[in-house]
Amino acid sequence: MLGTRTDTPAGLAIDSANRINVCGTANTGSGVFEFYVRQISSAGVKNWDKTINTGGEGGATAIAATRD
Repeated sequence: MLGTRTDTPAGLAIDSANRINVCGTANTGSGVFEFYVRQISSAGVKNWDKTINTGGEGGATAIAATRD
């Protein structure tokens, strides 16, 4: 999902503007797993993404969206 690494989506939430928000675990290729979040517009275009280094083994398992 974030490139050539082995990434695993784990959660999905759709907000009031029909944007798709995804979270999961990203393998950086060095044996370190980080968590990521990505937002995709209702037209299917990536708005933004963020990979967060937890300093060790980590990964997101759920995501929620608010109305605002």
